[in-house]
Amino acid sequence: MSPIDVSDGYMRTQVGMVYREGTPEPTGPSDLAGRRLALQENTLSGTIAMLRTKPGERGNLVTMSPGTEFLWNVEKEGLDLAMVDVLAFDSYLKANPFTQLRLADWRHSIGLDIGIAVLSENPDLPQLNEAISELLALGRFVELAQEVGLTYLAPQDTELSKGITMQMLMVAE
Repeated sequence: MSPIDVSDGYMRTQVGMVYREGTPEPTGPSDLAGRRLALQENTLSGTIAMLRTKPGERGNLVTMSPGTEFLWNVEKEGLDLAMVDVLAFDSYLKANPFTQLRLADWRHSIGLDIGIAVLSENPDLPQLNEAISELLALGRFVELAQEVGLTYLAPQDTELSKGITMQMLMVAE
């Protein structure tokens, strides 16, 4: 088994909030206004929700198992808010176009740039990075995402993140 290498990032994923249509759009996890916020246990989004919710509102947190049924369960239980990875919401929306859940504008400042894993011995990685750079410069990833109804955010760095620390979560907005 050969070690892997990773291309430059071509997109970024972030944690956002989902709210029920017809309710006020939240401006962040400290804006619950007495509403219950669903979160997935043992996930980045769940950790962010726990850290960013005001102490007096923590009783309004509803912890659920992570996975593909999370947003479906949010709808079934009639919850008004959920903390979720933006890409997971996009996937849910594609599968459930009549959902009453909407993606809020708020995003946590921490995100992860996403690239393509290749075998380290692959000689084509420089060409792949060149193609990614060109497609980014042309705005082609934005166009492709719009064509299929996905939320797109450009990467912030050519090198992928080394990881997220608790300190980063504590200081980030």
